Amino acid sequence: MPKKSINYLTRIFQIWREPTKATAKLTIRLQLLKKVIHVSFTRKDPNICWVFLFNLHFGAGKIIFMSKLVFIPLVLISAMSFGQPDLQELYDSARLTSNIELAQKVNQAARKIKDTRLTANSHYLIAYLQKKNESFYQATASYFDALEAYRSLNDKEQIANVIENIANIYSKTGFHDTALNYYFDALTIKKAMNDTRAVNKLNAHIAFQYQQLGKHEDAIQLYEATIEDAKQSNDTIRLYWIYNNLGRLYRIIKRYPDAHMTYQKALEFSYSLDDKVGIYNNIGYLYLCSGDTAAATTNLKKGLKLLQDDNIKESDFTGTIYSNLGNIYAGKEADSSLLFFEKSFSFFQHHQIAMSEEFFEVCKKLKEINRDKGNLHEALKYSDNIDLLTADLLELRINLNDMYNQYQVEAATYKFASEEKARALARQLEIAQYIKWTLAALAAILVTLLVLLYRKNRKIQFAQDTARKIYKVIHS
Repeated sequence: MPKKSINYLTRIFQIWREPTKATAKLTIRLQLLKKVIHVSFTRKDPNICWVFLFNLHFGAGKIIFMSKLVFIPLVLISAMSFGQPDLQELYDSARLTSNIELAQKVNQAARKIKDTRLTANSHYLIAYLQKKNESFYQATASYFDALEAYRSLNDKEQIANVIENIANIYSKTGFHDTALNYYFDALTIKKAMNDTRAVNKLNAHIAFQYQQLGKHEDAIQLYEATIEDAKQSNDTIRLYWIYNNLGRLYRIIKRYPDAHMTYQKALEFSYSLDDKVGIYNNIGYLYLCSGDTAAATTNLKKGLKLLQDDNIKESDFTGTIYSNLGNIYAGKEADSSLLFFEKSFSFFQHHQIAMSEEFFEVCKKLKEINRDKGNLHEALKYSDNIDLLTADLLELRINLNDMYNQYQVEAATYKFASEEKARALARQLEIAQYIKWTLAALAAILVTLLVLLYRKNRKIQFAQDTARKIYKVIHS
């Protein structure tokens, strides 16, 4: 709150309390109150505003001088009833609007008040938005922060979700060997939770890593298993994703009829226009690989038409469609080929890390075309782009490799701590069991003693009754 506003509020309070004059004691109180409010608002703490209003309503300025027994619970209640719901609402707003700056402010506030759940969730949101913006290293760091918070909460489900998202980053940036290790860790947790749908999703990702690492038979077997599981759970989104990637794999190993059939199945399960654009692109490239340029052109232009007719601003397949059309025209219309490759380059230059293979390929094509045309300056520009991206990928690999080493250490520490907790719990249960049996034994002994005492008393009573009867007989 601006200093001028604080002075104004203080003056209102003074006039309300003392219409004619302000005593020295009240002036001191007002000055203290003014300082408290100023510090509170500069630190963006809404609780003091609540305290000020309470003070204004009840008067005397005595809240500042209250006993701690009254003041501390008052602040705690105000924090719970005013600050926390507002913070949760801010988080929800950041999530719905994808506002990373707001998410970061929520995260700072959540850490300040030591709200671990909100801290973890806001870290997770920040990481997601950074990944969406292709700031992959920063996203990985934020996911690590979220992972630490979720581990402190022992939230198994979110721990697995974070690890899966970290794996997605490694896969997206081409580090499939490391991504595989992350996916296996997430899979172990999801299996323990009996989350069959999540297990199938992770298996599909693992199959894709096998595919990228050249383990084609392993990938095909796992894809086929995940298809059956996805059919049983009616997971149409997963079926589209698997069929599309399996089609690409069949194309790589030159099983073109199987690839075409698989792409058609992917088309059946596609759930967005962007998916259909991708499949038409893949079918077009399949025809291009098999030498049928006419069919290739037809399918690629189908995908391009969907992009234009439905006003899709940007698709993941925009660059590849233009690149494939550039390859088709390369042998017969050099100018058209150059135009398509330049359009492809303009897309890929904004997604260099995420689509590095495609970017490298387009740069090589443009470098060759311009060199053949005698445009050596342009050819050098594309050569420099290749070198720069190579350096960026090398730096990213080093950074992500360091983070994976950190992950292994933290995972081992967490596992050890979890095992220690499990052992401690087992010992507690064992002790509780001993106590239970001991109490049961003591209860049995007590019952036995009571029975024996009862029988002894019965015998004594019987003896006394018998003695009385004999005595009466003798003296009768």
